[in-house]
Amino acid sequence: MTSVCDLTSDDAQALTALYEDYEWWADRDVSDVREALANTEVAVADSRKTANSSPQRGS
Repeated sequence: MTSVCDLTSDDAQALTALYEDYEWWADRDVSDVREALANTEVAVADSRKTANSSPQRGS
């Protein structure tokens, strides 16, 4: 079963590293991702893919 977590700006480093090899992600850096996450009402991910994330309760 997939475990879902809420992403925060604290997850920017892990999220950037996860996608850094993809060409469509090449124009993003950690500060851009941190700002985007901070300004996004809801951002979720599979917690198995983001090292800094902890599962959301009830997921």
